[in-house]
This record gives sequence, C-alpha cells and structure tokens, in this order.
Amino acid sequence: MEAAEYGADSLFVKVFPRRPRLVVRLHSPSVLLNRFTGVIPTWQHRLAYLRERLAIAGADALSAPARAIVDEACSWLPIIRTKRLCVVPNGITASDWDEGPGRAEPPEVLYVGRLERRKGIDLVERVIPTVLNEFPNVTFRFVGDDRFDEHQVSWRTRLTRAAPEQARSRLAFDHVPREHLPSLYQRATLSIIPSPWENFPYVALEAMATGCPVIATNVGALPEIVTHGRTGLLVPPGDHEAFSRAIATLLRSPRQLDSMRVEARRWIREKFSWERVLPLMVGFYRAVCDEAS
Repeated sequence: MEAAEYGADSLFVKVFPRRPRLVVRLHSPSVLLNRFTGVIPTWQHRLAYLRERLAIAGADALSAPARAIVDEACSWLPIIRTKRLCVVPNGITASDWDEGPGRAEPPEVLYVGRLERRKGIDLVERVIPTVLNEFPNVTFRFVGDDRFDEHQVSWRTRLTRAAPEQARSRLAFDHVPREHLPSLYQRATLSIIPSPWENFPYVALEAMATGCPVIATNVGALPEIVTHGRTGLLVPPGDHEAFSRAIATLLRSPRQLDSMRVEARRWIREKFSWERVLPLMVGFYRAVCDEAS
C-alpha cells in the first residue's frame, strides 16, 4: 500500500491485524509547505506535523519524486535517513501533450495555476511592468482560479493594476477544462513557474512535454525537472529582476527558444515517461514486499 505523508492518511493502517507493507511517498510535509510560504504555525498545524511524523515513522519504506524533497524532509525529520528509500519521479503520458500546430505570434507568456501568493503570483506582479515596458506586444496569459490577498483584493485586480495602463489589454485570464491545456501550452512561447516552493509540479512536465520552455524558480524539484540553459531557465526565488531578465533573454533569442523546445520534449520523454518510470516504481514495490517474505 502507498500513501502520501501529507495528511497522514496511512496512520490507520497500523491498526490492521495483518497489515500490508506500507510505502509512504514524500510529496511535501505540511511543515515544509508552511515554512516556505511564510505560514505561522498554530496548534492545529503542529498537530498535523506530529501526525505526519508518525505516518513516516510507521512506514516500511519511503519514496519521493525528487532528491530535493528528501533532503528538505530530512532536515525536519532525520529518521528518514534510516529508512529504505527510493527516489522515482512522477510520470507523465507524454503523447497526451504532443506538439501542436504552432506558437502564438506575438509572443505569449503562460502561467498555469492558482493566482495566490504561495504560487509566487506576487513575483509575477513585479515582473509584468518590467517586461511589458520592454516588450509591449507580449501577452501574459493566466490560467487558473483567482484568489484574494490578505487585504481581500483579488490577484487578477492586482496584476491588472501592475501593468502599464496602455498595455493592460496584453493580460488575459482564462479558466479552461483540463483537456484544453495542451493547446494552451502549444501556443505559448514560454511558461513561468514563480513559486517560492514546489515539490514536483506537473505544470513543468506538461509544458516541456509540448516543447514549451520553462522559466522557474530554483526551488524544490524544479532543478531536477528543468535543465538550466537547455530546457529552460532557473532563477533565485523571489528575485523579480532575475525573473524579468530571464523572460527578456528568451524573448530576444528565437534560436535559443527553438533549441530548448526540442530539448524539452526529448528530456520529458527520456526521463519522465511512464515507460521509464513505471518499471522503476514496480521494482521498488517488489523489493519492499520481498523483504517481508
């Protein structure tokens, strides 16, 4: 049986009289999510941390989609290093994201995800005026649910206000069914992931599977997904100037973009396709089960 550490759903397995072998998969413990997004823990948070500690401690083995997640989790719970552990990335059906008819012209910068601070939308707010002042024909397209800041102002409103008045029409906000996402990635010139922390974001895999280069913060599993300079660019978290420069660099470099598109599609199919990932995961499960016999 496999369960995520987040939420500690596997705790009930301990009461089984003949419980199955249990693998707990490290996605992102609550303590890490709260630490990286600036949440001040309440007693409810601390109770969740304890439950997740117990769930991890009670596992027969652990898995994780990226080495970075293991390293961060170990800083919180060193017992993880004593467990049988395997790093196997999450997989993707790459054929669902095959390259489409062509890219948008003029260029389009795509953001997919909730409009909220924990996803780094405040960084994008500071990037927009810099990029649109230099590239007034670029469209910023946002696909995802809107959220409110701590003053109950929607992020859509804040993003619109951040744009130069004459360029506000270059901001587009969409909410589309998941099956329409491939066509949006296929149109985009590049995709952005500005989060202060990410465990293993599928938006990076999906963008790159269509050949859309990614500009992302250098956090969590993102450096294990995005190869800097080959399939996209990585920048320090929270650095809006570096993020703006990265966008400008690719918008000025059509040949580099073309090269990254080819490399991104190849890398995803080589590293993250189910044809590669599934045998690794099944082999790990078998080894864990064999230990019990």
